[in-house]
Amino acid sequence: MRALARPVQIGLRDWVCAGVDITGGVTIGENTIVGAGAVVARCLPSGMIAAGVPARRSGTLPLMSATGFLTPHGPL
Repeated sequence: MRALARPVQIGLRDWVCAGVDITGGVTIGENTIVGAGAVVARCLPSGMIAAGVPARRSGTLPLMSATGFLTPHGPL
């Protein structure tokens, strides 16, 4: 049997904590946090907090620009 390698894409400003397993072919959107020990088997959208086995949404994050978090009144 031949192994098939698939790329993993991790977005800008992502935090992937210790012990996270990411399966091949998964894309993690920008400004996303993946909690320690999570197993990411599906793509995660931008701006979310994911944790667990399998990794599931446990919260959302505010939009983030290159200079910092965006608020209704502009960057912090």
